[in-house]
Amino acid sequence: MKSTSPTVRFSTHGGEFTQIGYTGFSWQHDMRVHNETEQSLVLTLFNNANNEIAAGPATTGLGLAIDLVNRTVTKLRSLFNPNNLIHSVSQGNYQLLSGTNGHVLMDYGSIAKVKEFDGDGNVVCSAQFGDHNAVASYRGYRCQWHAAPFWKPSLVVRRTDTGANVSMGWNGVTNYDNWAVYSVISEKSVEGRWIRTVSRTGFEITVTLTDVSSHYIQVVARQGETVLSKSEVVSF
Repeated sequence: MKSTSPTVRFSTHGGEFTQIGYTGFSWQHDMRVHNETEQSLVLTLFNNANNEIAAGPATTGLGLAIDLVNRTVTKLRSLFNPNNLIHSVSQGNYQLLSGTNGHVLMDYGSIAKVKEFDGDGNVVCSAQFGDHNAVASYRGYRCQWHAAPFWKPSLVVRRTDTGANVSMGWNGVTNYDNWAVYSVISEKSVEGRWIRTVSRTGFEITVTLTDVSSHYIQVVARQGETVLSKSEVVSF
């Protein structure tokens, strides 16, 4: 490993550092340095421990404390799920999640799985996205994701004896928080009469209306007061 200067700070070869406990790893990926000072640093890595020729122990995520003064290496963490041992022969990564009390996301490379571990090493999320050793992922990360699809919100209106049941949803969007429901006078109307505002509480929301003044409904997906998209006008 090297710092920003040409001077070699330490080497993982040649036995220059003393292990405190077993800190071995092999065929690793995604080695990262954290909290670096002149005296110490923390090293994280995805320890494949396997390759396509030689099978080894289960793949783990390792956190190692490197003492640059006393030249010692101490294992801080070894992340794996004892109920689902994985042997990844290539790729993979270890993402230390900021602001999550030591949570780590691991992508298993040649094995089509990702797992999130909490600060105590417990699995809090596990997902599979393909067949093992058939679908691979070089890296996998957890991050904030925003989407605004080009299609309009969906709207279904069913007549009742006293009004209508209105079901609305917008598949794929992430940032709307409420619906404004309007009664309009025709399918080509550009203006309508506001009936009510409904908070977004799930993937699809259904409300019952009794104060409908026409046979046409339109809903508007909003973030606060900002209009994001409008549904088609639906008759009932």
